[in-house]
Amino acid sequence: MSDKKNRFLHEVKIDWDEIEQKVREHKKQKLKQAAVIAACCIAVFAVVYIFFQVKTYSKYRVVNTIERSDTEAAKFIQFNGNILKYSNDGAFYTDIKNNLIWNQTFEMQEPLMAQCEEYVAFADKGGQKVYVLNTSGLKGTVETNMQIQNIQVANQGTIAVLMKSEGASYIALYNKEGDCLAEGALHMENSGYPMDMALSNDGQKLAVSILDVSQGSVQTTISFYNFGSVGQNEIDNIVNTCSYAGNVIPEIVFVNNNRMLAFGDSGIMIFEGSEKPEEKKTIKVSEEIKSVFYDNSYFGYVYSDKENDNKRKMMIYDMKGAQVTDAELGINYDEIYFLSNHEICVQNNSQCEIYTLHGIRKFVSKFDENLYYVLSRKGFRNYSLMLEGETQQIKCKIFSSAR
Repeated sequence: MSDKKNRFLHEVKIDWDEIEQKVREHKKQKLKQAAVIAACCIAVFAVVYIFFQVKTYSKYRVVNTIERSDTEAAKFIQFNGNILKYSNDGAFYTDIKNNLIWNQTFEMQEPLMAQCEEYVAFADKGGQKVYVLNTSGLKGTVETNMQIQNIQVANQGTIAVLMKSEGASYIALYNKEGDCLAEGALHMENSGYPMDMALSNDGQKLAVSILDVSQGSVQTTISFYNFGSVGQNEIDNIVNTCSYAGNVIPEIVFVNNNRMLAFGDSGIMIFEGSEKPEEKKTIKVSEEIKSVFYDNSYFGYVYSDKENDNKRKMMIYDMKGAQVTDAELGINYDEIYFLSNHEICVQNNSQCEIYTLHGIRKFVSKFDENLYYVLSRKGFRNYSLMLEGETQQIKCKIFSSAR
């Protein structure tokens, strides 16, 4: 009986190597499938990302509307994440919902405004008083005994003032309490004319652009002043002087403590230096410059197309002078400026275009109300429109045929 049962029992030999091989092949197959799925997901993500990056939005949804009351001559700037509105009769600092943070009244015929980080200053051109404010309100006033022509402010409230009296020009440096820190006359003989003035963020360095039209030729001289310990050893605190024959330089600006830009009619100069700024690079421009604009990271200019004077093109550079992008503008504009996210806004009172740093026209729209200013908000497609009488918080629509 036992022999009969044993006939149905067999010894089974297991090939462990074969099993391990099959397991490895199975895992490889699963990994290949996972890799294919991951590659497909990445490809889809890349296509969607590129689609959003190159798409031009023309429609939007109004997320929120806030009513405002403005004077006709009101101007707007973004100031430390909020809105600063100013006109001939005062300045108002509000959050994006139009809640008042502070207001400052004054009466000015031609308001001058200067801003640096958390400080802002106002003065009437031809007047003799400067208002110094920061994000919490008025911090002081400066009284001068000569007519004010230009003002600049530093990040701790130091004020530089360009003044004139009886045909002569003077510069003075004040703290926010109104105490004079330094002053002196500009030595221009009889042929010089001050074009612009720039103050470093820390208030230690000052630059003045002076146009000389003597002897039938044009020349601009930029003088650099240092009011720190280095400048004390120099005559009139002047630590460097650069002259440019045949070049008019109407605008200069410090973008931080150690870098200054000079915008001329034939080129743009980049100066660098912690104590004695020197020219590091010149970008030659053969076309007529129509506008310049900048923030702390980039600068650009608009010029006319040589073949069609009605066309406008812009060029964008980083602060080392490397070209970032160029683009042809689609509208006639009144203002061009960088938004806080480094996009470029081109606008007039009824139209707006927004470009990316890659030169892509991201947004374009026309408006029934007067457009004053545009701000970027958190989110790739979110903006605030400062329209006449109201602020609209908008989100660009991806797919829509109607606003």
